Amino acid sequence: MHPRCREPLVITDETRSRAERYDSYRHPLQEEAVSCELATHPPETACAAYLLHEEDSHVQVWARWNPTGGPIHVEETTACPNEHDDAPCLLFHTHPGPCTWAITSPFDPTI
Repeated sequence: MHPRCREPLVITDETRSRAERYDSYRHPLQEEAVSCELATHPPETACAAYLLHEEDSHVQVWARWNPTGGPIHVEETTACPNEHDDAPCLLFHTHPGPCTWAITSPFDPTI
């Protein structure tokens, strides 16, 4: 199992506005902060966090950023097509590193 990256991103008004342009449901983005949902990764790999989904559940809106600085990219992408034991990967199609079933999160409750 791979530990999850915990790098946070504060949602600015500009990031919120760019994400909501993709929102076909017209629901405002409620999050004030998100954290990277990828497995731990080297600094040259951008962090990524899910923001919204489109009417088509396979189309998602993600934020990508470099924790060392630079612009925050908000992009629409398709869902990862991989499955494991009938559980879909919850990341985007071209994500680096392992799929979600191989990532442990410090935010998940222990069973």
